Amino acid sequence: MTRWAMVADLRRCVGCQTCTAACKHANATAPGVMWRKVLDMETGAYPDVKRAFVPVGCMHCADPPCMHVCPS
Repeated sequence: MTRWAMVADLRRCVGCQTCTAACKHANATAPGVMWRKVLDMETGAYPDVKRAFVPVGCMHCADPPCMHVCPS
């Protein structure tokens, strides 16, 4: 059985949520149900605050629509 993995370069994620929209559209999930999301993480304290976006996928799709629309 073939196994797939999806790798996202977190330095390139801009938090656009395009992956979330593509997943929702392709899977027609109910309102409020999100199989894919992008976490907005802030670390540090003023004036050295850093922000990172962390895409979290469901890992269920054989050909994930979120992978095809990601600009990074």
